[in-house]
Amino acid sequence: MNVKKSIQNNWKNLLFGALYFLWGSFFLVYKTVNIPKPPILDKFRLLLNLVVLAALLFLILLDWIKDWQKGYYYKILFSGIFLAIAFIVKGHGDGWLSLVMFVFLLASASINFNYILSAFLGFSGLVMMGSFFLSSRGVNILRNFISVLVGNGAIRYSLGFNWVTNPAQLAFFFVVAYVVLRNKKTTYWEILLLELVSGYIYFYTDTINPFLLTTVLLAYMTFERFRAFKPLFLRVPFFKSVLSYPFALAAALMFMGAMLPQGRVFQLLNRVFNRRFWLSYNGLVEYGIHSFGQRIVFRNQSEQGGFLAGYNYVDSSYIQYTLLYWIFFILFIIVALSLVTRNVVSENNELLAVVLAILAIHAMFDPQLLWLWYSPFAMLIGIKCFNPRQERQRFKWEENLFGLLGPKVKQA
Repeated sequence: MNVKKSIQNNWKNLLFGALYFLWGSFFLVYKTVNIPKPPILDKFRLLLNLVVLAALLFLILLDWIKDWQKGYYYKILFSGIFLAIAFIVKGHGDGWLSLVMFVFLLASASINFNYILSAFLGFSGLVMMGSFFLSSRGVNILRNFISVLVGNGAIRYSLGFNWVTNPAQLAFFFVVAYVVLRNKKTTYWEILLLELVSGYIYFYTDTINPFLLTTVLLAYMTFERFRAFKPLFLRVPFFKSVLSYPFALAAALMFMGAMLPQGRVFQLLNRVFNRRFWLSYNGLVEYGIHSFGQRIVFRNQSEQGGFLAGYNYVDSSYIQYTLLYWIFFILFIIVALSLVTRNVVSENNELLAVVLAILAIHAMFDPQLLWLWYSPFAMLIGIKCFNPRQERQRFKWEENLFGLLGPKVKQA
């Protein structure tokens, strides 16, 4: 297939991928990298959000016209309701950034997920390598912020980011996206390299949760590579049930843990998971759950990188989103993600099912579940939930893009 014909056939995928690459690149740098932020960046941030929002709404409108012609009125109704909710709750998070983030979920409905993964790997890889290299060279605008852990005195390095956990979290999502994109073509050498990179980042940042989850995923990939990727967990009814509803189970466990009586069990869990349960409990007590969400400014990190007095940042995605966006929003997200995982299990896609279960566990203790500059996987909500079953497609990656970025398409 020549380049011109490929572009004509895949222009929506290419446009969406380009929008995600540009938007994700800017906000990943803006939100996580340790650089000065002059006032002009705020104006550019607003302009970028508005331009990307207009382009995404254009793609959504094209989908709605197509859906109307085919009689998919229920899809238009539910996507319209989601869009209205996004406008309502945008002020509780990061304003226009939150709105664009939610609109990305909706606009991804007719997009090939491989293009989304490719865009994410492109901008996240560039930002990571650039930050690591420039900070190691002593570039002033990328100061390698260090932190001393209270208690054991260990030194943690941020590797050019504005907080020590940021590179570890980004590397975790990079590895997950890479494994999903490469799928059964992942080699032992790739697995080893990914684990070495993850170990390198853990050595400097001392951030344990993403490192452990990365290691679990790569160990699973090694075992499955050895077994020629024959289904393992989906053959066992218990594991099949768990993999069908990992987000609902993880959210329930997190709320139960946060609401445990303040006894020995709570103290033990809280110590094992680095105060995550206490911070979630404190957030629920301090802010409460409001009917239509609320605007919260957490007390977490000073401009110099230290902890503020009265630190109260709620790390859990499930608890934080409940406090910010209201209970019905988090229920909607959990139901939508459960529909995604059920669909993945029904397709017998064990690798993606295991990946989503690992992401559900990660979301118990970290807030990046819907942050698209960190992770592209929330956009599976649009692909699986806002795309009529008759229109869904399963994609097998082809080595070439135009010849390198052209998906083979199989009707579901």
